[in-house]
Amino acid sequence: DSKWNLVMSESEHNEVMRICQSLDKFNDSDIDVNENNKKLKKFKKKNYQKLYDHYNIVKEENKCMCLLLYPYIQCINKDDATSIIFISSISLLSYLKTDQITHEYYNKQIKNLYNDILNISDNNFVSFEHERGLLPMLSFISLNDALEIDERIYIYDHKNVKNTFNKIRTMCDIENKEFTGNFRQLDLKKQNEILVKLKNLIKIIKPMTTLGWKRRTYLLYNSDSFYFILILIYVYINRDKKMETYLYNCLKTSDFLFNIFKDRLKQSEIYDKLIETHLHKNAANYLSVLIKKVMESNKKLVNITSHFKIYIDIIQTAKNTYTHPFELKFISTIFSSFQSYCTDKYKTYHLIVCHINDSDDTILYGFTPLNKKDYWVLIFSRIAYSNSEQIIYDTISDVNTIKIKKNDLRFILDEIKHVFRSIIKTETQKKILGENELADLEVSGNEDDEQDDEQDEQNEDEHDEHDEDLIGRDGIDDD
Repeated sequence: DSKWNLVMSESEHNEVMRICQSLDKFNDSDIDVNENNKKLKKFKKKNYQKLYDHYNIVKEENKCMCLLLYPYIQCINKDDATSIIFISSISLLSYLKTDQITHEYYNKQIKNLYNDILNISDNNFVSFEHERGLLPMLSFISLNDALEIDERIYIYDHKNVKNTFNKIRTMCDIENKEFTGNFRQLDLKKQNEILVKLKNLIKIIKPMTTLGWKRRTYLLYNSDSFYFILILIYVYINRDKKMETYLYNCLKTSDFLFNIFKDRLKQSEIYDKLIETHLHKNAANYLSVLIKKVMESNKKLVNITSHFKIYIDIIQTAKNTYTHPFELKFISTIFSSFQSYCTDKYKTYHLIVCHINDSDDTILYGFTPLNKKDYWVLIFSRIAYSNSEQIIYDTISDVNTIKIKKNDLRFILDEIKHVFRSIIKTETQKKILGENELADLEVSGNEDDEQDDEQDEQNEDEHDEHDEDLIGRDGIDDD
């Protein structure tokens, strides 16, 4: 289908339908109208006809902040992910409360978040209090873990319902010059002194296994990730406004989550207020550059098979800037969300081509949406094995990233398409024929596969003649 999917909310869709119906009624009417009005309505109808000629109208499901924020979980590490899921849970519950929506759909989302947060391996940062429902309680399993985050802690006893936060709070007698924000950076003697004092202080609360440790009222383990995500969501919500208003209005949102963050900071010391100022400035700057790169990027839709397509997104950046695997995953998530309007069923695979300024190096990053099978590890490992001289594939650093020379890009892209195509074809044959029959046909089918690949490439070349070759514009084609 050559049409783009235009995702509309229900109210937007109803408004378009209402206008189109009114135009149809006007055409059927014999009543004389003013000539200017007639021209205006004809002009409107022509524009709406163009809308249907170029777009498939798709109604957007009801969504809350949580469901917009949730895809970004995959672009951060595991410890950060726990805080993001925690934020999502709060957001979803606040949405249910303020909008009085209790549909099964949202209840299912709460359970999914609950399961996801429990499934994160090596997770010591989040626990759930089953007696209080599905809302997660961000906590720590030991005093040492709590003190690694901050010397100033609250002690929480979920059995003590009437007095949820016991009035036990201490600065641990740490002098200003010793304050580092990290308990482990103190000398061992000082660490032991603090632990002894705290343990003596909390002996009155038993059993110890019922205790959770929280920093102040709300802990966001990685608050800069939270800031970035809030800004991106605000950008999405206000995507119909002018671009220059996004990055400065985004921090003024009165959203429930943002208020939680602000409330916590009001309770904090000057140390945290300086962090807030620092994050506010740097988050806006980071995203302004990043979103500009996304908007200025070259994009191309590539046919792997007749029913399977991926996007190639080409950006340029300075060395060691926006090139870390987490950052590439973050950028890929933005591309995917913009391309799909944050709707899961429209998301597809993306290949990020990142050219390094003043260098011959190019980084390729393969992105897979949530709930889809990740083919990139298999693809990159195959082409890296057969083209070891052209490709640097550091599996310890990141399995979804390869480094190549810019001049080799056209060749490597052809290799990626060839391997991707063979994987998809094999999977399709498995579904149709089954494992045993497929094994019998593998030998006899090798020659046919080569012919099919040549035909697919020929078809793709014919298709590309009708498309603007954005890759060529980026210096990939040397002819």
